[in-house]
Amino acid sequence: MGSEGVVFVFLIVSAVGFMTAVIFLRHKRAVLRHEERMTVIEKGGVLPALDEERPKAPWTPRVYLLRGMLWMFVGVALVIVLASISITAAHPPSLSWRLSEAQSLRSQGATEVEVKQFMTDEAKRNDGLPLGVASVGLIPIGVGFAYLLFYRKETSSPLGAHERSVDRVEGR
Repeated sequence: MGSEGVVFVFLIVSAVGFMTAVIFLRHKRAVLRHEERMTVIEKGGVLPALDEERPKAPWTPRVYLLRGMLWMFVGVALVIVLASISITAAHPPSLSWRLSEAQSLRSQGATEVEVKQFMTDEAKRNDGLPLGVASVGLIPIGVGFAYLLFYRKETSSPLGAHERSVDRVEGR
């Protein structure tokens, strides 16, 4: 297994480990919440509603700004990382390997034209990630751009501004 395989296995194991830890911690929080509620019931106390346990932040259009910026910067980072990996990982086969393969072709009866063609083809070949893979980052960039457009529309529309002023007056 090459170094790429080791890195791939490490990434998969890390992702599975992270998801396992998140699921375990959520379960542990639910168990603790259950035990706390059972203790309140045993002592005859009043249970708060489940929604009251975690107060929600008031809604604001700035949520779309945050989401848009997050998606946009994740997409840009993805493009940069994938492009740099494809540029640095691209390397033609070594000259010694190409010469040994050419010698092997000669011993198998290949003509000099075929050997020269093999040598030129192998010199042009790049083993590694194609540069076009970096375009995958355009997907989160597009999602972020859509969020930013929606934020712009929400903050610049007169109806949205009126609704926000009413919300402030009523304390929502």
